[in-house]
Amino acid sequence: MRRSAKVASKDSMTHFVNAGLEVVQAANAAMEKMDRVPEETKIRMHKAEKEVLLAMKSGIDAVLNEIDKEIPPKKAAEFKRIDIKRKAK
Repeated sequence: MRRSAKVASKDSMTHFVNAGLEVVQAANAAMEKMDRVPEETKIRMHKAEKEVLLAMKSGIDAVLNEIDKEIPPKKAAEFKRIDIKRKAK
């Protein structure tokens, strides 16, 4: 079992992202249909939208960190000394 699957499976991350986006889109659609939305409501909706996006970012970062742990480190470039011989004149 991959370590990233312990944090969140691909399917659960997909559902999480979709659910968060649905909440944000529903709230935005509801505010657009309301004649007068109090400024405090708009501010709270924007803060909620930001929190949903930050939660998604955090989940994605956690999975990416686990994936990075499974990728072998990149080997350093190997340098070879090449002697250049000049032609005698």
